[in-house]
Amino acid sequence: RDLSTAEYGTELEEAWARLRYHKVKAIPVIDPFRRVIGVITLVDFIKRANLKTYETFEDKLIRFIRRTPGVASEKPEVVGQIMATPVVTAREDMHIVELVPMLSDKGLHHIPVVDADARLVGMVTQSDLIAALYTGDAMK
Repeated sequence: RDLSTAEYGTELEEAWARLRYHKVKAIPVIDPFRRVIGVITLVDFIKRANLKTYETFEDKLIRFIRRTPGVASEKPEVVGQIMATPVVTAREDMHIVELVPMLSDKGLHHIPVVDADARLVGMVTQSDLIAALYTGDAMK
């Protein structure tokens, strides 16, 4: 599947659109050299949508992701302001069995995969791990 990414300055509305379009729950945030600097998830948006008011969730989310007109803003405007850091990454040469404790013990749901130069090459999820274990790919 295509790997969607965002950069520090990607607007929240664009990042939300990428999450929805690609039907994923997380997107790695990369620098110009494709090094992972953060991860943005659906939960990051939901946690910051100010659920304490009496509007519908949809209204709160729309107000949160839409860019504030003008130059000053009281809320986050770009991915870099709400992304999760630091990021746990996996090397592309790691055996899939090595990912089990990363995803289970650390409570992670998504792990960016990087090459020897620390550049993003993919993303592994809990679902990927379960599928690999089920099909027996983990024993190869």
